[in-house]
Amino acid sequence: VPYVFPDKCPVCGSEAVREGDEVKRRCTGGLICDAQIVERLKHFVGRRAFDIEGLGEKQLAAFNARGWIKEPADIFRLARDEARLKELEREDGYGETSIRNLVAGIDARRIITLDRFLFGLGIRDIGEQTSIVLARAFESWPALKAACLQAASGVPSDAWTALAGAHAISPRVLTLMAEATPPAADPWPEATMDMKISQAFPGMAAPARRSLAIQVSGMTDDWSGLVELARVAREEGPSEILNQIAGVTGVGPVAALALAHFFHEPHNLQVVAALEAELTQILDAERPKSDTPVAGKTVVFTGALERFTRDEAKARAESLGAKVSGSVSKKTDYLVAGPGAGSKLKDAEKHGVQVLTEDEWLALVG
Repeated sequence: VPYVFPDKCPVCGSEAVREGDEVKRRCTGGLICDAQIVERLKHFVGRRAFDIEGLGEKQLAAFNARGWIKEPADIFRLARDEARLKELEREDGYGETSIRNLVAGIDARRIITLDRFLFGLGIRDIGEQTSIVLARAFESWPALKAACLQAASGVPSDAWTALAGAHAISPRVLTLMAEATPPAADPWPEATMDMKISQAFPGMAAPARRSLAIQVSGMTDDWSGLVELARVAREEGPSEILNQIAGVTGVGPVAALALAHFFHEPHNLQVVAALEAELTQILDAERPKSDTPVAGKTVVFTGALERFTRDEAKARAESLGAKVSGSVSKKTDYLVAGPGAGSKLKDAEKHGVQVLTEDEWLALVG
């Protein structure tokens, strides 16, 4: 008897989905799944997400074990829970000063940028750079949230995903199938399957016809199977807004589908709503400037930077309209080199790339 993979997480009951051609299924519960919660919370408070000082793995695990922190909103609730803070103050390792610093660290993040907010949710396939791209594309949290909620109602079915993932089934082929309306009864019962497919979907190339023929060959009735695949292509594919998100440069269909799955899960919506209620403001994305000396330029940072961290340098350069790369090529405009610059400095010299010190970079960008 073939093993049937569960479609619900055995721990939290959230949907368990299979991505692309992966065999395994993954829980979409994210921040509400007890099997993942401490690691998810570590990600949430991490330096590139909410960056909350004083909350490391040890503290998060301890607070979670006591039932104090089960989701991100609980972190902010704890900062206002006088009874629990007093209880904590009486324990070894905590005192009035450390409690005050912890509360200050939490409260400092009640105002958060949109990209950090999104990244902090820990959605699979939504990394730091994708969060920045999405934030800039939709500009505000209300706009991004509305798009995600619409996309959640337009998640393609497993049948559509399997069809789209089959050999030679391109977006153009899917469009051909979606626009066709083959009759319920087979008009060409004596024709070969290749001829039937050619007549039902005019313009379809031979590789795609062969792929469809293979898919319907295992069905009880090949023509009915073909009609059903046309219906799947027409009715069960991704929604327009899901395609719009996927079409944002730097996002793509995998990340867009991950967003849709996350916002399709009611538990996740509750977690997000609770977090929103605890925050003072989710700041709109800052649009990159286009009138700076480095707008449109490609910049690489290397060496032990002393005037700013690597993350600060990258954020500053991108806000000024520059593209930050991790490697030097002939397309690189500037290499900003700190002490200890190694192979990238040699690459810059080879390609004739202008090399700047940190002070020269700061003078350039103002």
